Amino acid sequence: MIADDPNALRLYVDGNSYGNAGGAVAYACVARFPEALNRPDELVFDASFHETTNQRMGLSACIRAFGYAAEHAGELGAQRVIIRLIFDIYSD
Repeated sequence: MIADDPNALRLYVDGNSYGNAGGAVAYACVARFPEALNRPDELVFDASFHETTNQRMGLSACIRAFGYAAEHAGELGAQRVIIRLIFDIYSD
């Protein structure tokens, strides 16, 4: 478990595929900003596609979150960036 850091930019990402593989798929990222900014949590990106897998969506969200962090962490005054992705593994 990563210790909570009030100076960190925390990015929570998830991806999903309805009827893995195939069907409607999407991913998204919510940011929790450093406490000093006193800024509410924000949906920073989302996207939807067709005909792919849960794994691809989860990893795509992580990759895009790294890009967001690289572009915005400095301007937000973040001393650290934490990106969290939780994979729920199940079988139909």
